[in-house]
Amino acid sequence: FSNPYELIDSYGKENGSDNIAIGGFSGFVNRVGIVLNLSSDTVINKAAFSLREDGVAQSDRANVKISGVTGTIGSGGVPDNNVIAVSNGIAATSMSSSFRIETFTFPDAVTLSAGNYAIYVEWIAGDNNNFLRMEIDSSGEKSGANQVQWDNDPTNDWQEVTGSDPIFYLYGQKNLDLITKGSDDIGNSPTA
Repeated sequence: FSNPYELIDSYGKENGSDNIAIGGFSGFVNRVGIVLNLSSDTVINKAAFSLREDGVAQSDRANVKISGVTGTIGSGGVPDNNVIAVSNGIAATSMSSSFRIETFTFPDAVTLSAGNYAIYVEWIAGDNNNFLRMEIDSSGEKSGANQVQWDNDPTNDWQEVTGSDPIFYLYGQKNLDLITKGSDDIGNSPTA
């Protein structure tokens, strides 16, 4: 049997060229991710981003959220206020001080219709000496997708950062259901 998860979309770690600090204090962003288009109905099980801790002493958990998008990707498309799903958290203190792919699992599979979505890491903790960093490509070339970030100060709103993309991997579930009827299963096959 094969792995039940498949790669739905990604912008691989080989593209990493820069990073952005994430923290819940003035002058930093506390949510960073990607707005993208899913061309068909999709089930999402996991999302992964390249992250590292920077002096983090708090055990506060980072998580990934999925929401819809308002506006057009590429010209102001940002997350809307409708959070569709929240992943299980990962304690910041368990993250490496070097960039590493951190995989966030959703407690229940998330079924999404074709359309635009925002998938982002949220960590509302830390201070000027304790924060997370997300690996990005500041000259991002991912077609039809852009980085988004929530600025704590001074704007307190979402911004789309065109030409920049975070390193991410989005995983879904293949349809591997084995359907049986009555006694028609592998162990009770008719004999000649």
